[in-house]
Amino acid sequence: QNFLSWPWKALPWLPKIIPSYFLRLFVTAFSASIAAWLMSTPITESHFGSVSIWAALASTVLAPLAAIITVLASLSCLIGSIPLVGFILGLPLTLFATLFLWLADGVGQLPAANIVGGAIPWWWAVIELGALYACWLSNAFFIRCAAFLLFVFIFFSALFYPSTLEVVSRTDWKLRMTTISVGDGSAHVVETPNSCVLFDAGTISRRNGGSKLIVPALKAIGCKKLNAVFISHPHLDHFSAIPEIVNEFQIEHVYATEAFLKINSVQYAPGFLLQFLQDHHVNVVALTAGNTILIDGFVWSVLHPRVGYQSRIVNDGSLVFQIEPETPIGDTAQSDNIAWLTLCGDAQTEAIANILASPLFRPSMVMELPHHGAWSDGVGELIQRVNPDKVIQSTGFQRFHFDKIGPVVENIIRGVTCRDGALRVTWFESKSKNQLTNRILLEHWAGAEWVEVVSHINQK
Repeated sequence: QNFLSWPWKALPWLPKIIPSYFLRLFVTAFSASIAAWLMSTPITESHFGSVSIWAALASTVLAPLAAIITVLASLSCLIGSIPLVGFILGLPLTLFATLFLWLADGVGQLPAANIVGGAIPWWWAVIELGALYACWLSNAFFIRCAAFLLFVFIFFSALFYPSTLEVVSRTDWKLRMTTISVGDGSAHVVETPNSCVLFDAGTISRRNGGSKLIVPALKAIGCKKLNAVFISHPHLDHFSAIPEIVNEFQIEHVYATEAFLKINSVQYAPGFLLQFLQDHHVNVVALTAGNTILIDGFVWSVLHPRVGYQSRIVNDGSLVFQIEPETPIGDTAQSDNIAWLTLCGDAQTEAIANILASPLFRPSMVMELPHHGAWSDGVGELIQRVNPDKVIQSTGFQRFHFDKIGPVVENIIRGVTCRDGALRVTWFESKSKNQLTNRILLEHWAGAEWVEVVSHINQK
């Protein structure tokens, strides 16, 4: 505060232009915001590996707005039921809330709003805080300067802390899939401890579904980059968010079907996307049945479509994968003959027939229901042949309202995004005395935590 007040003391003419009493309140608030930012930065570096240089300035403006919103909202709760009072209070409440969100969003778009490094260890953050406390508490000028310089050095060093040294969860999970609730569409995040892959990334239910929904979800999950993005087929509810994702994440490869890559006119959404990816130097590769991709110890095997395949309807050209470990643990029949995950895209009758005829096809522990769980000829046989323990259905309310697939999966635990919210399946695998043990945990996001889904009784 003394430092920020220096210009008004050193320049006699400045108080005549800008009264010091007017600036005193702002300087005090800004000083408090800087102090709070300095004290909280080691914590954000430790937990998130990121820093925002605009946080102190934003807090100086946003904190008073938040206080005003809190007071207005409290009054609305207390006396809002009185005729006209709720309306009168609601107008400024809406105004200030809109202004708050607009400013917060604007700050988030500024350069260096989120400087990302590696998440530092806890002891690093403790040293940073210790240096700040020494700078604050000591009366000796030399100690205060030395402590502050130490803090500055450690603070900037943390920005270069390698993310590869970030401590991963010490559990025995091998594979995890998070299905983001995107309404009418699909977006599945498939992770291993060292990789992050996106299978489909679209929605037709939300405006700016990428930047406002899928991108924040990917960051909340902890994805630093995407090893691959798979597009099952050229329908917007499966790829519409990809441009917004490309703007936020490093992507190694984008994979699609031959049919997708043939739509090269920018008059159509797939062609526009291909041009966008080319402009952003993202490599796009076509996949066909029989292709396999190895990602962090797991083999992604393409079951459909075959080379040169032309489907009568677009959905039947969907990419279909089965995923399993490259080297199964143990020598059991289970590890040799059962896949871990089957992803079906929007496969319908013709595609399902080709999937069942594929020499790579096998039963699977978990299955994404084809075409958002819509009914088509062959889907009952497909589910019976896959014989999954859990099924995932990414769909909107309208389709689920006319649910026809329920009787087929009535004895299988089913997660449905429009009903349950975001879904997470985790595979655990362990070996003891040459016995292979697999455990699959299905959870749904309950607003504050993940809650296990254990019942196969599915209420709409």
